[in-house]
Amino acid sequence: TSSLAIGLLSLCLGIFLTSDISNFNITPYGINRINDGVLQQVSQTALMVAHCRSFGNMLGYVNDPIAYKILPPAVKIHEILSFPRHWLQGYVYDPTGTFGWLVARTNIIDSFVLKGLEEAPSSPSYVILGAGFDTRAYRLPLDGVPVFEVDTAPTQETKKEVLKAVGEDISAVTYVPVDFNTEDFLERLEAHNFDVKSPVVITWEGVMPYLTHEAVNATLGKIFKTCASGSILIATFVNTAPESEEEIAKIYGGRRILDKIASLGEPSTFAITKGREEEYMKSFGYEVLSHLDADSMEQKYFRNFNNPTRVGGLFNIVAIRIP
Repeated sequence: TSSLAIGLLSLCLGIFLTSDISNFNITPYGINRINDGVLQQVSQTALMVAHCRSFGNMLGYVNDPIAYKILPPAVKIHEILSFPRHWLQGYVYDPTGTFGWLVARTNIIDSFVLKGLEEAPSSPSYVILGAGFDTRAYRLPLDGVPVFEVDTAPTQETKKEVLKAVGEDISAVTYVPVDFNTEDFLERLEAHNFDVKSPVVITWEGVMPYLTHEAVNATLGKIFKTCASGSILIATFVNTAPESEEEIAKIYGGRRILDKIASLGEPSTFAITKGREEEYMKSFGYEVLSHLDADSMEQKYFRNFNNPTRVGGLFNIVAIRIP
């Protein structure tokens, strides 16, 4: 009964605090920027990821104390009210497996980034492509490594304002605003003193699913042809959902994963057929260092600790290197 009461109170407060009120553009993940009367869309999936990382930090699944600081007030209240129930259960039930996926991928990418920078053949840099509300530049021990965050101007400006407001030092990060539809992000990086001749570790987290196949192919090809030997790209993507309802029913989360993403106004448009992930990456010339599907992530981060939290069955992460 206590869990039910907490859930109902959380739901009521969430509805009240995230409804469309007057002329404000309020969503479940915050208030969009309005400049000179023009709405500037801040990525809602970026805020959803920060929400999951923050809640994962509260439960001890990830180490990201900054994520909570940058969340909108309504989401913070929801987390506080939800925490006792999940803490008592010892896991988070999510029928899409999104929470488990975001927790697992945060830990995996953290370790891949640090390992890639440590083993780089010479002085490397770190690029966060489509950075959203990623906090690695402020919480990982990067020891003076040049860090570049690449994203659209509205999301970047909002992020900088929020980080400054909560007292985070952003002076060591170079922000590179880019219009991904009309500009070449590597040219924009070079314009901000990115050394294309030195190895780089690039994280491309939560971006590929929202691009066209042509855009993904162009980006993977551009990075391979432009960046230095020894450079590493860490990327996340989804598998193509089976057309058969019988087959998709066998996948945890199934079509609900894509429906949840689409409900935030950013539907998934790119996927890779299961079993062809490494073949696809190698077709550009990359060396595959690691590929983890949902089952391997779930085993490593949850089942090994007798935790029944699930990872959505369509999710993947890969680390690839330019030979």
